[in-house]
Parts: sequence; C-alpha cells; structure tokens
Amino acid sequence: MLEAQSPALSTKAARLLVSEINNQSADVRTKILRLHDGEGWKALGHDSWKACVEAEFVFGRQYAYRLLEAAQVDRRVSPNGDKLKESHVRELAVAPPDRQAEVYEKAVETAPDGKVTADHIRLTLADMGLAPNRWGARATESNMKDYLEALEVITAPQLEVVLRKCLPSIPARVLFKAIDEARYMTIDEQTKFNRQPWSPETS
Repeated sequence: MLEAQSPALSTKAARLLVSEINNQSADVRTKILRLHDGEGWKALGHDSWKACVEAEFVFGRQYAYRLLEAAQVDRRVSPNGDKLKESHVRELAVAPPDRQAEVYEKAVETAPDGKVTADHIRLTLADMGLAPNRWGARATESNMKDYLEALEVITAPQLEVVLRKCLPSIPARVLFKAIDEARYMTIDEQTKFNRQPWSPETS
C-alpha cells in the first residue's frame, strides 16, 4: 500500500506540533507522524529528523522513534485512524511494511474467540513465514533489531574488543557511531539506509 505524502509544514505549524507532542496531548502518535512526514524538522531549522528529535522533544530519542514507528504501522494497518496496542505494533513491525496490513488482517480473521493478542500476531507471522529468527532471519527491514537487543547487555569495552577483532580496518569510533544511528532508526529509515552504499570515510 502506498503511503500518502503530507504537505510541508510551516514553521508555525511545526512549532505547534512540537508543543502538543511535548505536552502529551491527545493523539501524540498522529502528531509526531505529521511532524515527520511534513518535514517539520526542516521548518524548524534542523538538518535532519534525528537532530529535531534531540533538540525539540522533552523525552528521549528512543521513545520518539517508537511513537513514530507505531504511527507508521497504524497508518498501514488501519487507514481509518484506529490506534493499535503497543504490543501489537511491536510484533507487526518485524514484517515488511507492505505486508503488515495483510498480517494483521489474517490475525483478526484467525484469532481465537475474535480476540487478537500479541502472541497470536506472532503465531500469524510464523504461519506466513515472517517469524523473526534470533540472528537475522527476520524480515529484511528489521534485520538489525536482534543484534541491537543483544548489544544492550554488552559493555562498551567488550564490544570494542569484538569489533576490533572482526573489523580491524574500521575505526571503533565509526562503528560505535553506526550502531548508535541504527539503534534509533525506524523500520522505514532502515529500509532506505540499506539501499544506500556506506563508507566509513563519509561517516
């Protein structure tokens, strides 16, 4: 399903959205999606969405990116504006964006007693051949997620030793920067990133 493009926001409209998002007013997911898709970060003078998130929001980057991803999944799965449970969003996010609606529709159709749960969505993903594997057999757009979860429990010195052994020609600072960038990528941003060549000289 093609996703609608939002018109560019004015500085005033972008500033109002930031204020409402920070105040946790109603429908925060939709507002953060509007700010992102309307390139509100440009209207506010930032070079990137990441820079906008870091400078404008009162909450952390990870939370902001979770809200954005949830809003993107909502839009694909429920074009009428319904909001999914966060646990459902987490399961659906591992599927390719163009199949998330299909997964949810099947989960609804096959849910025991008509009650959709996160566990049932996970089973539906498995039935459709989209179940995640601990080390990379996840849908293409989400390959990094298991690695990043593992990195959460590894200390920085341990990680540096491993990186230097595996990739001795790349400076550790470049690898840490790449990991930090990847940790807060949304699914859509990972997809775009994976299509671009990467060179440590340009990082």
